[in-house]
Amino acid sequence: MGVFKDGKYSKEIVIPISMCDFTERLSINDLAAIFMDMAYEDAERRGIGTTVMKEEHFFWLTVRTKFVFNKFPKALEKIKVLTWPNPFGSALCNRCYTMENENGERLASGITEWAIFDLETNRLIKKLSDTFLKQEVLPETPFEIGRLRIGHDFSGCEKLGTYKVRSTDIDIGNHMNNVAYIRALLSMLSTERRRELDIKGLDISYRSPSFEDEELGVYIRKDEGFSDIGMLHSDGKPSVLARINY
Repeated sequence: MGVFKDGKYSKEIVIPISMCDFTERLSINDLAAIFMDMAYEDAERRGIGTTVMKEEHFFWLTVRTKFVFNKFPKALEKIKVLTWPNPFGSALCNRCYTMENENGERLASGITEWAIFDLETNRLIKKLSDTFLKQEVLPETPFEIGRLRIGHDFSGCEKLGTYKVRSTDIDIGNHMNNVAYIRALLSMLSTERRRELDIKGLDISYRSPSFEDEELGVYIRKDEGFSDIGMLHSDGKPSVLARINY
């Protein structure tokens, strides 16, 4: 387990080769997985993790995640990952992440917007208990998250292909895992294209769940300095909307 100090939970990690992509550096989806794992550990340590949430019939739902990439660590490089929650607002909360090398240089950072749903009503909970309100939180954020505006209409845009949701994409909520979406959408881009893009950031809006055996159409709309990707249900409604900054 990691260390809790000054409101932040941290852990040192050595990057295994199994988490590296064709660049011989940490892959984007595995970076996202590391951040998600840190959030899970810290939430469990605080008593607001999956174990307690199940007892309360609540569920953490990711609404949006934004990453900023400065430099991806190499295989066997030792890094330090930190995470902390921002103050709770009703049933919503932001969680922040940073990744740095042994010299303290920031390699990547992220912010995830979370919502707490009542599994019995399938709605946002109306009031937070003292378990949440008494948490040690920090207002600090690694960057300004801003608003994300991505058009839903991808008609006339390039279709990258179709992605069929596999059993290995499904998480404990019985729908497609947040990180699985990242892996899926990046898998639709060739290594040559990804080298050309030189990805500096990724901003994802999770709009509606996808389930095993569902087929999602994946489309891309290019603009100056960024590309928008839509992973769409068969009716054209978005499951995920993402912006790749480069």
